[in-house]
Amino acid sequence: MYKYLVEYLGVFVIVMANILTEADPIIIGLTYFAVLTMSQTITNGYFNPFVPIVSYILGKAEQQDTIYNLLAQTAGGATAILFYNPVKIYVE
Repeated sequence: MYKYLVEYLGVFVIVMANILTEADPIIIGLTYFAVLTMSQTITNGYFNPFVPIVSYILGKAEQQDTIYNLLAQTAGGATAILFYNPVKIYVE
């Protein structure tokens, strides 16, 4: 259960970094490094929906694990976007 929470939070942090820095490559690289370093003992560090899909296709992941990873990653990205919109409205 914790690995899906870590996937959710990791995607949330990465998407927020992308949004807030307007996709600055150095900041995004540092964000990926930080998130992967903090999560390396808990999860595989997918943080990208294509990785669990490919792992499932290659037979290295179970169907249930793939679905939960995709749901956690989608929810993390959607939460980051929903969190950013109210901030954007008040700043402008």
